[in-house]
Amino acid sequence: MKMSEKPLSSKEASITLEIGESTLRKWCLAIEEKGYRFSRTEQGKRMFYSSDMELLNTFKKLVKVQNMSYNNAAYMLFSKDEKEILSKNGYMHRTDDEFVRKVINHIERQEKFNQELLNKLSKMSNKD
Repeated sequence: MKMSEKPLSSKEASITLEIGESTLRKWCLAIEEKGYRFSRTEQGKRMFYSSDMELLNTFKKLVKVQNMSYNNAAYMLFSKDEKEILSKNGYMHRTDDEFVRKVINHIERQEKFNQELLNKLSKMSNKD
């Protein structure tokens, strides 16, 4: 966060992300459960800086494109076994597209494995 950077309000962030404010609130709660903290105004409202927006855009890709649950997407953002982890105010998060590609690759491998298992189960049930 740059000191001269003007943060976005929840309304402005939701418009930028093309989601509703209630969806943004739910996303923030899922992310905050993993230890991340958004800056807040004196009234307790969240403020969103560019680094927060990058995090939320990555979250959006995981939820909207990969159909992950909020909890799983937040978990993936904060997984400590990845090398591309950035620190913001002492909290860890990842915001790069390379990470999203790795997640997509993992999901595709998992889907293939699941399909192979289903095929084996189908063959076994046909033998009976």
